[in-house]
Amino acid sequence: APADEFEITMGGPDAAAVFATEISVRASAPGYIEFDDGPATAGVLVSGDDSLAADLCLASSPKVWHLAGLSTRIDQQTTLRLFNPFPENALVALSGVSEFGIVAMTDIASVDVPARSWVDIDLDVELPSFDQLALTIRAERGIVLPAAVLEGETDTAWWPASGLSTDWWFPGAVFPGFAGELAVTNPGDEPATVVIDLHTPDGPGLEAATITIPPNEPFRLNLADLAAGAFGVRLQADRSVAAVLVADDAAGVAATTGARAAAVRWLLPGAGTAVDAVTTLWVLNPFEEQATVTIQALGPDAPPAEKVIVGPGAVRQVVAAGPGTVGYSVEGSVPLVVSWSVQAPRGIALVAGVPVGG
Repeated sequence: APADEFEITMGGPDAAAVFATEISVRASAPGYIEFDDGPATAGVLVSGDDSLAADLCLASSPKVWHLAGLSTRIDQQTTLRLFNPFPENALVALSGVSEFGIVAMTDIASVDVPARSWVDIDLDVELPSFDQLALTIRAERGIVLPAAVLEGETDTAWWPASGLSTDWWFPGAVFPGFAGELAVTNPGDEPATVVIDLHTPDGPGLEAATITIPPNEPFRLNLADLAAGAFGVRLQADRSVAAVLVADDAAGVAATTGARAAAVRWLLPGAGTAVDAVTTLWVLNPFEEQATVTIQALGPDAPPAEKVIVGPGAVRQVVAAGPGTVGYSVEGSVPLVVSWSVQAPRGIALVAGVPVGG
């Protein structure tokens, strides 16, 4: 079927919320957004009676993607979505590794994704009963945008595939009501040494863990075992790895990719949109000097900007403003790393920020 279209005009700095039902009434379906000016970005938040999910829209289209943090345990459902919004057909090669080594992909080693369409792959059927699973998605022809959907008993999470990096930052990794696991995969041919550092509200913690991950092997680390209270995490590796923060616990199901570097300015599309939930901004200052941070709520009735101080090496929680806010701009006197979370009794979501200034 042809795509349904919707157009909106925005000033700057500004943010707007568009309900999907204003564009189309369909079952589960992906979308594609184009901006004629910028910097600009977009995110998605889905809020239902018994679930809460949010994440960023992908802003790049490399030929090779990595998707860490997957699992096909019997108590949840995991789906791989391959979206091709472009006018050319795509051919995708899939490969995977698990706690048992390289996975035989059988019927999904090669997948055709028609132009302006998508393919959903039920990983619980195709690759069942793995506690740890990581995929590499290679576009042999055309371009695809991959993402994972994890459905737990009471909540849903989704997160996009990513590239590789030797640095990953997760500003809100552990906090009351949420205990994340760091899922890391090493797709290289040599072992990767990974160092985990903690950042607390009081400043940087000591090195919390050093892990060696063999080639072509996924690894999970329960972050709640490292320290108590709220903290952010920095992962440093001597080889490029993929990393995802994921949890399926009493708080609900949540997952997010991290940031690969600090930046002076960040955009948080969608933060504050769920008015019946608590939205928290997580601001991490990775440097040895104090940061003055300007937090500007965006939206039709957003309140004025506020300034907060984040100490050297510290992470700070800022509770989002009330109704009328549908996004944030966060700017620091030094480069920062920023993310956000949203919590309600029905679920939780974690979302990475978008860097727009070096």
